Amino acid sequence: MKLLAATLATVQASHYRGGSYAITQGEAGLVEISRSNTWRRSNSGYSGGCTQSDIDNQVVAQADPEDCWYRPNGSWDRCGYTKGGYIVTDIEDSLSTANNYCYGTRHEDFTKPSSKYEFEWDDCCWVKFTTDDNELVSGGSFGFYAYVEDIDNNSPQTKLPPIWKIMAGCAAQTLELNPYDKDGDTIKCRWADSDEGLGAYKYKHNFASITLDSDTCILTYDGTKDVAPSGVKPIAIHVEDFDSNGVMKSSMPLQFLATVWTPTNSNFRTSGRNQTPYQYPNLFPEDDHDDHKKGSSSRSRGRRSTPDYCGRVPVLEDPSPAAGSVTEVGTAGTTFSLKASSPNGNITKFTYQSAPGVSCDPVGPSGDVACTFTPSSDQVGSTTGFCFQAEDSLGLQTERRCISFNVVAQDPVLYNINDMLDAVDPNGPRAANYGCSGNMDHTAANKGSPIDGMDKALLARKNCLRCAVDNHSTEYEKYSFDPQSNTCLDASGTALRRFCECDKELASVNKLLYNSSFENYGGSGCFKNGAGSGNSICCVDNEYFSKLNGDRYQCCTGGGHAEIGAC
Repeated sequence: MKLLAATLATVQASHYRGGSYAITQGEAGLVEISRSNTWRRSNSGYSGGCTQSDIDNQVVAQADPEDCWYRPNGSWDRCGYTKGGYIVTDIEDSLSTANNYCYGTRHEDFTKPSSKYEFEWDDCCWVKFTTDDNELVSGGSFGFYAYVEDIDNNSPQTKLPPIWKIMAGCAAQTLELNPYDKDGDTIKCRWADSDEGLGAYKYKHNFASITLDSDTCILTYDGTKDVAPSGVKPIAIHVEDFDSNGVMKSSMPLQFLATVWTPTNSNFRTSGRNQTPYQYPNLFPEDDHDDHKKGSSSRSRGRRSTPDYCGRVPVLEDPSPAAGSVTEVGTAGTTFSLKASSPNGNITKFTYQSAPGVSCDPVGPSGDVACTFTPSSDQVGSTTGFCFQAEDSLGLQTERRCISFNVVAQDPVLYNINDMLDAVDPNGPRAANYGCSGNMDHTAANKGSPIDGMDKALLARKNCLRCAVDNHSTEYEKYSFDPQSNTCLDASGTALRRFCECDKELASVNKLLYNSSFENYGGSGCFKNGAGSGNSICCVDNEYFSKLNGDRYQCCTGGGHAEIGAC
């Protein structure tokens, strides 16, 4: 390790929230340096704090160089520097002055060094931290090391959460970091060591309430092991990718703060009289550089009973994309929707870690949000990440989800059932007016009960599409599909993904079950087998809808179905 230079201007000291780093291959001889940063809004590198104008005009916050080092001849030497800084994409300005923040990203081209290399940078200071013993301690210096062992590798990419809001006294609160690797390498996460983490080093003080699963990159906070009712705790980890032999290819820093938070009991009124968004107090005390200042609460390891609010968190709902989903997007962009509900009242806002080109409308009365992603020309050929989280009127939050968009030079080819059959089985049958119930037109009425397996498959597709249309309140339309891998590409939980899965199921049995005797069947042998169930229900499992008799079956939480009472 080398002694780092303090390169960030003094005006930003004591207001650092966190940052992340990624290095990917660019044009010939170049790599792209990508960073995300979060700063307290009043000291964010933007005069007077970041504004919408800074987002619209892509204004770079105050930037200072970050040093590159390598060893082409066995000894350390400089391989240049980047400009540093970030361009704000998301603003929090509805909280107290101390809690508002600016979050953003920046991408820079950099000449690729000839051998393995590092990027390094540090300065002073983190805000004060609160230990699990409720002891207020100095945050100390912050900084990062980014290591590249394989110079032709694409490092993992992780969307930085500006703040992880954790509830005091509640066990098993998780945060999925959802790192993405363009090369498909194995990804693992580890805590930063004392040199890498500096003041945020986990084992400098007692922060045992937060654990990290190295294989899944999931953080877990156990509030029953923490006597602090408020304050912040540091998260300083490294996200690493490995080749098939377990050799590390790169190691990228990721740092942010976990905020311990407690809503007051009065915020749990259910009468509807308390609809004003809860403004939580100043949880980021100004750093006065006094070490080991004791908190006022007892350091006893005794713990209160589990608070009521632990089981009252809001949840994300369909059509919110599933965590980790990847959608191929053309230059024309795409639209998607988010939705959440809460047992405590209204969903008042969504918070985002977005990117240029992503915009979302205000929250609707049903807790839904419509979003649009329109990529710029310099995003073509790259992967753009987007993370989201909803908050209710009491300040309680849903899980945080991250998704990705692969931007391609041309709009992706779209498919319907006929296009899919042409692609996967060009010489196969097409089942025109097949049997009694089957028809490629899912809106067409049945002539009678299905007469063979193919007829049943056509009816199942028809019911699947009808359920999807009703569930998403939209009509059947073309979707993204990769015939080479036989994969539906639209985001999980969307109508397009489910239309695709309905069609793919039929395509998988088309040739296997087809009987030419029932092609263009006249219908004279068709008959109705009773009136059917008057209580039909639609259940989804792995994006595929089944239509069932609701007097016998029920949809199970988490997907699938079972006989009533058997979930």
